Amino acid sequence: MLIFLSIIGVLLLALGLFSAYLCWRALHPRVLPLLKTYQIEVEHGRLDERAYRTWPKQEVKIRSPWGYYLAATYFPLPDAKRTLIFAHGHGYSRFGGIKIVPFFHRLGFNVLLFDQRGHGLSGGNTCTYGYYERHDMKALTTWAFTQLGPDGVVGTMGESLGAATCLLHAAIDPRVAFVIADSPYARLEDVFKQRLREDYRLPEIPFYHTTTWLCRLIAGFTPRQVAPIEVISSLQTPVLIIHGSADSLIPVEAAQEFQRAAPEGKCVLYIAEGAEHVGAYDLNPAAYFDQITAFLRAFTLIECEPEAATSTASPTPARRRRTPRSLAKEANAVSITETPAPRPLQPEPSPLTPDAVLPAMPRPEAEKEETPPPVRRKRGRPPKSTLHQP
Repeated sequence: MLIFLSIIGVLLLALGLFSAYLCWRALHPRVLPLLKTYQIEVEHGRLDERAYRTWPKQEVKIRSPWGYYLAATYFPLPDAKRTLIFAHGHGYSRFGGIKIVPFFHRLGFNVLLFDQRGHGLSGGNTCTYGYYERHDMKALTTWAFTQLGPDGVVGTMGESLGAATCLLHAAIDPRVAFVIADSPYARLEDVFKQRLREDYRLPEIPFYHTTTWLCRLIAGFTPRQVAPIEVISSLQTPVLIIHGSADSLIPVEAAQEFQRAAPEGKCVLYIAEGAEHVGAYDLNPAAYFDQITAFLRAFTLIECEPEAATSTASPTPARRRRTPRSLAKEANAVSITETPAPRPLQPEPSPLTPDAVLPAMPRPEAEKEETPPPVRRKRGRPPKSTLHQP
């Protein structure tokens, strides 16, 4: 009997430890560094590096309702009264939306790209797949309206995790004029269960239940509470759902379910044949932008026909592996916007410091002046300053 109880105890301990690992991995995903995502976009031809450096832009930090800061880049367009806010996908950064900036500029939109909580240079202890992120999006929307004025128009666009965030945000913020959701999941619990089966070869019972219980204990939510499909029926905001027919991560049936659940005439579905997860743009950029243009025109969200969509796709530049030093300087030259912040539901890290920049980047000139150079000099000239290692 004692041996039997010991075996049961060991199994329960193993179950608890492995469930804790699964919960930790879900809440703390592997995130690509900001600089790496920049390089990926350049190397895949989605960003013309030379053109990017000429675009007017402003680095901003906007306070989340939960206390941390959201790092963002604002690409203004002179006299524009409309703004598009883009939310990137799981494990990536704001540069996931860099490909859409020239296109929306042609349509007359300012563009705001930001790092979601726990990604890039933004704060936040955990990734909650839209549960807390929807309130972050609301703070960003408020900031956008402060730039536009009361008669401005703000729309949102996102990919995967970002798409789910946009849909959940629209349910709590009627100010949003439209939502473009590329490859959103209908229910987070379906994604969790699929990952258990395919990535870990584990049964739903008991691992899903123990893992979600720990998610509630650690982060204050469960996957069952993150279900964009349950809010879309209440939206009066026009929604464009983009999905790839060959999506192996989130089945195309999820997109079809969104269209059936949405109010009649409010949801447009574009299925890109042969596209994988968030692959509609890479498969056919012209068709991708044509569908967005048709959607915005159908709901009178743009006044005139933009230039040919194909011209917005950046040409593939020569592949060069060099550190974008000016990018780091821009990330330091930020303006900070405060929004009314309710008491956080859980402890969050302190706001980003000026040192929270891309790795191996030089300090801003102001900081260099505060640090006196070494006394030793060579040929009457100070030695070269070393790179800051954050």
